[in-house]
Amino acid sequence: FKASNFNYKGALSFVGNKLDVAAKTNIDEVLFVFDNTIYIDKKSLNAEVDTQIDLDDLSLKFNKNKFVLAKFPFEVIGEIKLPNDEIDFDLKISSKNNQLADLFSLVPVHFQQWYENTKIEGNSTFDFSLKGKMNESLKLNPDMKLVLQVSNGLINYNNGQFPIKNFNLNTNISLPELNPDSLEVYIS
Repeated sequence: FKASNFNYKGALSFVGNKLDVAAKTNIDEVLFVFDNTIYIDKKSLNAEVDTQIDLDDLSLKFNKNKFVLAKFPFEVIGEIKLPNDEIDFDLKISSKNNQLADLFSLVPVHFQQWYENTKIEGNSTFDFSLKGKMNESLKLNPDMKLVLQVSNGLINYNNGQFPIKNFNLNTNISLPELNPDSLEVYIS
């Protein structure tokens, strides 16, 4: 992870072993690489953060955290607790009633040329949740859910003669206990 031109304006307050973070931050360029694959490169990140960190029980509570990564706006709410040897997730990431093109602004570098030559229109709603405990020794994993809705969609690469247009999409993906054998995908 690398952040270039990081600007932070806000307040940190300690009360006992609790830290409250209320801030606005801007990062001109974010780089995120995992397992030698670049997922985010040269994308801006703007955020309004309202988070509490409890150092006694090692928990993070995300109240109303608003982000814009590239052009994609989303909100993070929920909690992550790190007691002992497990992680307890109750986390939601959502983006309601936004432009479909904003979601596509997140395409990884190796698809960037395709994205730059593509007309994308329509509305989208994105909801992601991770809920449950992760504990390696007890073989516990949280449940993951992803919902993506698109209305009045249009995708036209390089001014092609046959664009995909007027499409509506409802996708629900469920991954109980992060177990690939239990994956459920519903598309309509």
